[in-house]
Amino acid sequence: MIKIRLAAALLFTALLLPAMVQAGPSADWIKVPGATAVLVKEPVFGGRIAVYRAGPKDATQAVVLVHGLGKAAARDWENLIPALAQRYAVYAVDLPGFGFSDKGNHHYSPDNMARVLDAALAPLVGRPFVLIGHSMGGAVAIAYAATYPQRVDRLVLVDVAGVLHRSVYAEFLARAAAQRMVGLDSPWYDSMVRAIQARAEVVPIRGDLVLERAGVRQRILRGDPNAIAAFALVEHDFSADLHEINAPTLIIWGGDDSIAPLRTGQALAATIPLARLVVLEGLGHAPQVEAPGRFNPVLLDELDGRQIPAPPYALAIARIETDRVGRCEGRSSPLLGHIGIRRTASMAPAIRRARMPATCPTLKSLRTACSGRR
Repeated sequence: MIKIRLAAALLFTALLLPAMVQAGPSADWIKVPGATAVLVKEPVFGGRIAVYRAGPKDATQAVVLVHGLGKAAARDWENLIPALAQRYAVYAVDLPGFGFSDKGNHHYSPDNMARVLDAALAPLVGRPFVLIGHSMGGAVAIAYAATYPQRVDRLVLVDVAGVLHRSVYAEFLARAAAQRMVGLDSPWYDSMVRAIQARAEVVPIRGDLVLERAGVRQRILRGDPNAIAAFALVEHDFSADLHEINAPTLIIWGGDDSIAPLRTGQALAATIPLARLVVLEGLGHAPQVEAPGRFNPVLLDELDGRQIPAPPYALAIARIETDRVGRCEGRSSPLLGHIGIRRTASMAPAIRRARMPATCPTLKSLRTACSGRR
């Protein structure tokens, strides 16, 4: 089933990242004098989450870091925290179900994760902060910034996963699979892409049944927090949240991201009001891990008010180069190949700004029964 396949792809890549090795919560890995690690109770799942702090006690600006899928959890920010801690109060968390935070068979959705962040972090930080999220953490950051706008001074999104409609991911993953199996030069490449894509897109699944029922989560996802969070990420509806964000937003993307394609960042930048997009060419899904020497200066310049030139993002008018058809609530239209924004009443302003003719494109903006076919 496509959602399970997409969740599995995100989870497989996340598990390739370095794993935590400590037996308990510790701030030793942060390599900043005075860094601390504490377990904080949270009321959403009834457990505790690990919160790490570094930086001057008298810092006037706080930065909150939210990680993506995988065992590394907050350690995804290991190379960034020392740079930030020179002048900012830095808070990193292990989200529920990850790292040293409590784990269970819970509905680890971006919305629920955002509720946990507010309950556990807002009292500790005590003032509006810069919110930075990577991959799944980017989805959590979007949900948080939309729900608690008064708490977010600035938003930074890094290679956010789960945004595009599942049909876009189906095509993206089908091409990757076909390339591995037969190669780009094979005469069978295109037909194999279509076969994989068609098989993935036609299998329906009720995501709400999987996520909202503990017994079903246990049976299908084995109650595993990584698997549940990945599945919830694919299922999440971003439509309302993107228009509710009013904080200045920078989107940073690895140009060679094989998990969340660049068109994801383009879609976000075209939809979030006045968002700016910076592409780090040659980097993949975790630029803060792969090349901190390139990633950190971009982020620090943004926070210090020395923004690199990156005007609000919009695509020029372009023809739709595809004969694929998407079906949304009984309507059909071509699927856009270059970023994929689904046109609905709530999405109309974004489409006017992005200047793209479409009636049912492919940004996962509403929870609908959409599918692609040839």
